Amino acid sequence: MWEKRDWINFKNGDIFKCITAWMRWRSGKTTMQWVKGHSGTKVNEETDRLASEGAREPAPKDFYRTLSEKRKIPPRQGTDVGIVQAYAQATFGLSPTTEEVWAPTRHGDLTRKTRDFLWGSTWNTYKIGAYWNLIEGFEQRGVCPLCDEQEDMDHILTSCTARPRTLAWELARIACGWIEATTPSHRD
Repeated sequence: MWEKRDWINFKNGDIFKCITAWMRWRSGKTTMQWVKGHSGTKVNEETDRLASEGAREPAPKDFYRTLSEKRKIPPRQGTDVGIVQAYAQATFGLSPTTEEVWAPTRHGDLTRKTRDFLWGSTWNTYKIGAYWNLIEGFEQRGVCPLCDEQEDMDHILTSCTARPRTLAWELARIACGWIEATTPSHRD
């Protein structure tokens, strides 16, 4: 209700607006539990003290910048936007801009899981391939057991010979009416 009114006339509306945005940004499930205040519980009393202390400080103008200053956020790794653009050019004769590649990750008609998958695939956030090379004793997890190649999202989606991948593309071709199309691969 308050969100539909843009948090107007709502005490601490700007804070709740920010919290709501952060909760929606996460793909994980968020639950909240009411705890009776001032009940003599040590943790509750300490939390109340810290909240009161924080309430006396001026509110940050830029929440994200404030978080960044408090903890060093590592720079983002490279993206696979170039791979997406090359595939679109080779397969469909299209030259999408970077913005056009990112647009599906924000498209409201797609489910949250689909948008998260597209975003994570493009930003290389999945724990596959080279990720495991950094963890001693787990390097074998980064290699495809069927193809004996370093895994990456391109390998998993387009070139691995595993039956689940080929079956998924067969079903996608049928569902989309691409009966004559070949399985996508920018490596061909």
